[in-house]
Amino acid sequence: MDKTHQGKRMRKIHDLTILLQDCIIIDKEFEQFIEQSAKITFYYIESRYPEILPTGAVSKSEAESTYIYAKEILAFVSKKR
Repeated sequence: MDKTHQGKRMRKIHDLTILLQDCIIIDKEFEQFIEQSAKITFYYIESRYPEILPTGAVSKSEAESTYIYAKEILAFVSKKR
């Protein structure tokens, strides 16, 4: 556990899907990002640990769409602060 939000401790982890599940407990609006968080987490893990998920190169369109997902989530979280 690391940060707190509204008196609740949030885990310090790199898996956005798990972190998102924690956020959903506090605010159901986070449910809209379930699919996007899974995709971002997949690419993070693949890039950080290529020996675990050696799926090869990511296409430009996949990278761009995942980047847009990340920006959308960041904008949403920023509004919640």
